Amino acid sequence: MIPTSFDYVRAKSLKDALKAMGKSTKVIAGGHSLLPLLRFRLAQPETLVDIGQLRELKGIKRAGGGVKIGAATTYRELLESTELKALYPLIGEVTEHIGDLQVRNAGTIGGGLAHADPAADMPPVMLVLDATFVLQSKGGKRSVTARKFFKGPFTTAMKPTELLTEIQLPAPAKGAGTGGGGGGVRELRAGGVGIRAGGSRRADHSRQGDDHARGPGIHRARGHAVPRPCGCEAGGHPGPGGADRRSRCGVRRRCRGERRHPRFGGVPDASRDGGRAAGARPGARPGGVVRLDFSGAPEIAAPPAEVWKRLLDHEFVASVAPGVESVEPIDDRHFKVISGFGVGAVKVKFQLDVELSEVKPPKSLKMSAHGKAPGSGVDVSTTLEIEPIPPNRSRLKWSATSEVRGTVASVGARLLKGTAKKLTEHFWDTFAARVGEGARFK
Repeated sequence: MIPTSFDYVRAKSLKDALKAMGKSTKVIAGGHSLLPLLRFRLAQPETLVDIGQLRELKGIKRAGGGVKIGAATTYRELLESTELKALYPLIGEVTEHIGDLQVRNAGTIGGGLAHADPAADMPPVMLVLDATFVLQSKGGKRSVTARKFFKGPFTTAMKPTELLTEIQLPAPAKGAGTGGGGGGVRELRAGGVGIRAGGSRRADHSRQGDDHARGPGIHRARGHAVPRPCGCEAGGHPGPGGADRRSRCGVRRRCRGERRHPRFGGVPDASRDGGRAAGARPGARPGGVVRLDFSGAPEIAAPPAEVWKRLLDHEFVASVAPGVESVEPIDDRHFKVISGFGVGAVKVKFQLDVELSEVKPPKSLKMSAHGKAPGSGVDVSTTLEIEPIPPNRSRLKWSATSEVRGTVASVGARLLKGTAKKLTEHFWDTFAARVGEGARFK
């Protein structure tokens, strides 16, 4: 598939790059994560800013006992750095397993960190090394620790107008060392990465979280590991090679419904589990189709007549709905809607046909939406019922069933349920609050 049209800006300086930044801008350096999204039209920026050749964003230098790494520094340059080999050997151990030769030659450390893929190798390393990231915009600079930078899968603390310009690593503690806890990169993929300090190698595999350890100075960065589809966890101490003797599958064993990653780890295989996304209900069908069911019943500080009036006001509903760009009424029951939807780094724009049916004022109605985006489709059916609560309040009972097909379902399967649930619940809760506020000031 060919990407949508965009303006290409090859920045000659950091100032040029910052000047071009905006809400509809994407930044490219190595491009190995972004180019596939552009080709599938899962990212549709208005402007693409190329910072890959900015020398001011490259380089590795000592600073106050630690190291500063330019965000556009390639993985190859990390591997060749004598400073990193001496102070942080874990970085080299992990980097040599990232992608292939071409990826390591062109891919940049800043690009991988900004992408925040939960299956990536480098984010956990930055967490356990207590790295600090320098973010810069036209308005100035700010520093964010790695623990606060990563907000979730494909989500960071960066604002649309900011660039990640530098990674700062603190001086290692005296006598401390780092290692892969016996399993090396394999452990990073299969449940966490162990950091060895003061000669201790025993990472605690039986506890959860970002900073649980057995013994002082040992940290685990588990938030960026690929989850095991069978849901098993390691219990007790690691056995030979890092595999847990008491775990149900061990680090090296293949879990049911998992295919091996080319570099040791595993990712969910839709062909083996019937096409179900993580968290999707069992009704999902194979072939990149995910079914989602949500419901709620917010109480509204307004009488049923007012709630009904707002439900039929398409301009009011559009002002509350996340991602809605435009609504064109065909008649009082049919509408053309353009709405954006994002699952992590995957962003698509749906063209929707919305219909109101089974209208029983002022008690209930059914809202159906059918739409498509490049390579994707969606069908949503929502049932609404207004229940009076004396003397002047209402309860809005809603239930929504969605079916998402195509690239969005395949690429964003791990994140789809959580994102859709959050957006849907937020929409109806906001609708209820806004209707209640309007009634209170009448």
